[in-house]
Amino acid sequence: MSCARIGHIRLGKQSHLVSFGSHHVILNPCESIPPVHTLQRVSGILITSIESFTHLIEYLPHLPDEACVVTTQPVYDLGMFYLRQRDAWSGTHTTHKVQHLLRVAGARLHTAPRASTIQLKCLAFREKFFLNQHDICVQPLPSGHTLGSPNFLISLASFDVSIAYISSSSAIQNRYTAQLDYEAFSHCNVVLVDSVNTSPMLSSPGPASQTPSNTLLTSTNSHAQMYDLFTKTMGMALSNGGSVFIPVHATGIIYDLLDLVRVYLISLNMQSNVNIYFISPMADASLKYANVSAEYLTESKQNKALYTNEQPFDHEMLIQSNQLMVFDEADSNFANVFHAKRALPSIIFAGDPSLTHGDAKSIVRILERDPKNLILMVEPDVDPVTAAAPYKKLNPKLNVKHTPIDLRLNPESVATLLRIMKPENVICCSDVIPFIQQYNLIQSKTTGGSPTYNLFSSPAHADSSKSLLDCTINIVLKRKFVRAQIEHNLTRTIHSRAIGEQRVARVVGQLKRTDGQHVLSRANKRRRLMNNVSDDEDHDDNSFLLVGTANIKQLLEQLYRNGVNDVQVFTGEAHGLPFGHYKIVLSELDASIQFSAEGTTIESRSE
Repeated sequence: MSCARIGHIRLGKQSHLVSFGSHHVILNPCESIPPVHTLQRVSGILITSIESFTHLIEYLPHLPDEACVVTTQPVYDLGMFYLRQRDAWSGTHTTHKVQHLLRVAGARLHTAPRASTIQLKCLAFREKFFLNQHDICVQPLPSGHTLGSPNFLISLASFDVSIAYISSSSAIQNRYTAQLDYEAFSHCNVVLVDSVNTSPMLSSPGPASQTPSNTLLTSTNSHAQMYDLFTKTMGMALSNGGSVFIPVHATGIIYDLLDLVRVYLISLNMQSNVNIYFISPMADASLKYANVSAEYLTESKQNKALYTNEQPFDHEMLIQSNQLMVFDEADSNFANVFHAKRALPSIIFAGDPSLTHGDAKSIVRILERDPKNLILMVEPDVDPVTAAAPYKKLNPKLNVKHTPIDLRLNPESVATLLRIMKPENVICCSDVIPFIQQYNLIQSKTTGGSPTYNLFSSPAHADSSKSLLDCTINIVLKRKFVRAQIEHNLTRTIHSRAIGEQRVARVVGQLKRTDGQHVLSRANKRRRLMNNVSDDEDHDDNSFLLVGTANIKQLLEQLYRNGVNDVQVFTGEAHGLPFGHYKIVLSELDASIQFSAEGTTIESRSE
């Protein structure tokens, strides 16, 4: 067994750089980009969320032509919807820039912009893809958080190494998304976890069948309590005759909230007494897209779409019954409809969550005139005081409340998953580590046994002025086997011989290691002469045994001819070896060879 540093992982707040030799893979682009010389050696960019997709424009101009951007179809499509929405709000042209720099894998040349260079690969869940013919294999798996959002399994087959990237995941049951798949991450060499729900007031449970009895977070912090607080706060405003404005993005949590509101109103028999509005340039496209993406939904919604005439979501039914009304913007058309129906309370979904862009300003100005109306904020990462401050200056009585809904994994859930997955090394946010350590301590006292993984810390809140190079973690990975390729010129010299019912061939070559790749090529002329192998008769040399009893004397002579003099030979039970087994220690090379008629094992502490 040899130990080697396969590469290193450079960490940011939510963006990371994994390196294998000279090949780099970026996990989730962010606002702060790595140095240009690093981007020029990137083999791939893996994207798990719409937010990360929106930062891609800053990276694309610096990537090499052979680089590849990998994500799922919903993340790409909804990400483009979001960019179009942002362009509509700000008057920019980001959407066209991204389309100009990306080419869809497999697309015909005349359908792609002429200047497109960077390949885009949209994968289905569990589909494998090799980055630009390299040995780096990536595979998206369901994260359970939003429509089509993946986690990634990254493997380097030459080293038998696997890295699990878990980002913005949710294990809540009975939602619309495909359930979190963590079984494929079992026994990974490295698990990298980011975007965890660390708020002490928020929590989402882990896998129900695996959740232990001893918990770090109380049951009052479950997602059911988040939903309950949200509906009660909203219901109180509606019962007082007021309208409720919920600032959200046009994808993601909006699907949960629409279903939650529909069920809540039905439970109170108020479905015909409340108007629901959804306002966004991408509102209509978002709702329709969700209904045609059955493969990324739960099994029950997939079956509903495949085996019945019904759509997976009830959005279209709400629209047809005129209970849900969709508008591109809060313009005069919306204002006319809203005022015509002002006798009934309303629920308005629109963006953005920070109240600084889009239609939020117009809607606040409409609702602030009546103190019974409510601005109900649900985004956990938005400070309601800061967001409402500009409006509070003009109207101190403006009614603003915050009922955050965060469905991501909490520290307890992460610790539970790690105990199930049994990785070798774990990297997670620094403010999550104390929870994991406390959880492991409780579990070791309750059930016995402690996790054996190494725990590393990534920055909780990275300074946006710093690059990814400012925080680097090097992890030593152990491997038993390394895959090597045999060059064509060497394969022509290999000729097998029949030994009983098997055919055995002898191979003499030179092993080269570059950028994590191992290649066995034909030895140079000097080495062939030292091994008494001619240029044309490699296969006719019988001086080496193919099978049978090892010839120690012949092997030692061969080592001496190659300049290896400090050699010790051990055999027999006195040295703890079975009969017929030999161990040769090469002190100069800090290595040893143990062999018998059944096989050979070479151990080296160096690369």
